[in-house]
Amino acid sequence: MAPNTEEYDRSIRLLKNALPLMGNLNIPTIPQNFAVWYEYASGDSALLNSEIDQMLIDNIPFTPAINQELYLKHIETQCTEALENTQQEIRQVINFLINKIKEMYHGVKKYTGVLDHCQESLSSTADTQILSDLVTNLIDETTAAKNSNEEMANSLNSMNRVVKSLKSDIKSLNNAAMVDALTNIANRRAFDTELASLTAKFATSNTLFSLLMIDIDHFKQFNDTFGHTVGDKVLKFVAKILTESVKGRDVVARYGGEEFAILLPKTNHENAMLVAQAICRTIEKKQFKQSKQAVKIGNITVSIGVSVVQTGCENCIIEHSDEALYKAKNNGRNQVAGYTG
Repeated sequence: MAPNTEEYDRSIRLLKNALPLMGNLNIPTIPQNFAVWYEYASGDSALLNSEIDQMLIDNIPFTPAINQELYLKHIETQCTEALENTQQEIRQVINFLINKIKEMYHGVKKYTGVLDHCQESLSSTADTQILSDLVTNLIDETTAAKNSNEEMANSLNSMNRVVKSLKSDIKSLNNAAMVDALTNIANRRAFDTELASLTAKFATSNTLFSLLMIDIDHFKQFNDTFGHTVGDKVLKFVAKILTESVKGRDVVARYGGEEFAILLPKTNHENAMLVAQAICRTIEKKQFKQSKQAVKIGNITVSIGVSVVQTGCENCIIEHSDEALYKAKNNGRNQVAGYTG
């Protein structure tokens, strides 16, 4: 259904309000920040608006840490719904534009019909009154078409500018829905989407893929001993190593908490075990540096469970990798275990 003028105006107003607010407050227009301030502009979250309004009153600067806190507190838990609502409103803008173009087409078609009628009448009559009426009608229709086209041109030019500015925002929103805010790697939603795609491909063409489930050993101790800030840095540290350890269409995702997952397309169990063992050794040897604090963090290690997709139990791969992961942890951690069931 095409959006009415009120819906179009609301979508444009929210999008136009969010970006200047961020600019005035020197807030980077990254996807997570944009999601926060679009929600603020909509007024749909009373708690978010109340917190931001109080910060504005108190002149509290919107630092990267505060921006991230606002996102995690008010958006991440409902990120999918919030972003999808925003995307729907942007789609309404596009639909409104399409309807405007259709209106212009029908206006031109009507004017063309008037011209055709005048041409036919001119060739079939010499009556001066009829000719006079034709000229009057033609002038009226030409004036109406001219005014309509000028209005349409202004409207289209205005919407064209808006649509151009929204292209990058749409891309950012799509990315935000698939990216973990802290580690900047794929999130659980992106993982589920890729897993479904690989599973479907295996069902139709028997293309193998493997899954690595990775858990940071004793992660709770990092948070309890050094605080969540250090814990967050550990998560980023591990995510970076995992990303650097894969290639091609391999997908690294934050599965949840301190748990990560890696999907390895076209990879059998043996090769997946080799990749997992290399990752395990790399993380163990890599020194985690906490430069701003003279605190000894110690080496970080991970446990990894590996499994490959199996015929007849295509949807069991997560369960199988989890089973292997528990085996690695129960055997002393800092090691790799493969599913052998």
